[in-house]
Amino acid sequence: MRYPVLAGMLLCLYLGGSAVATTLTELEHRVTQGDNSVMSEIDTLLREDTHNYPLQFLKARLLQQQGKTDAAASLYQQLIKQHPTQPEPYNNLASILAKKGDLAGAQKLLEQAMKTNSSYAAVYENLSNLYVEQARDAYGKALRLDQGKKNLALTEVSKLPGNSVTELAVNKTNTTTNKSTPVTTASNAQPAAIQPIVAVTTPTVT
Repeated sequence: MRYPVLAGMLLCLYLGGSAVATTLTELEHRVTQGDNSVMSEIDTLLREDTHNYPLQFLKARLLQQQGKTDAAASLYQQLIKQHPTQPEPYNNLASILAKKGDLAGAQKLLEQAMKTNSSYAAVYENLSNLYVEQARDAYGKALRLDQGKKNLALTEVSKLPGNSVTELAVNKTNTTTNKSTPVTTASNAQPAAIQPIVAVTTPTVT
């Protein structure tokens, strides 16, 4: 179980002090507001701490926001190698692949993210929606109605630790309900509309 107060304390230690944590919050707000000029400030901080996970993650988010998806994907891959127990890089890299139509690659990454934190709500929802899209695609092919693969839009993680918005863990009762949902058969199934995958917005601090 993660407690907000403890997470905030760990974040300050992780960033090297409360002053840096405050700076990170300000930088994150500017990124959220679409201020692309913040990149130079992020790079300056990263030169002092090249392996700082929250700052690296924020840079990847900014690159993705600027449409530099190849550079963002490369940084997410680097974060996965450096911080394999953090689910957010897997999730956001999956969102990039899904937008390119690589649902199999996105599925693999989301399943890896689930292994790092099986109760992370956004990853759980993303994977569920991806399964629905894959089922819809298979149904269309089976009826020879496939009109070309549609790219699945995924929502990326956009916020860092220390914010008022936190990810909620999936309620176990919801999980039980999902497992008991009747399976749709070929005789009564209908093509499902594409559901946008909701991405994680806050990196966890372990």
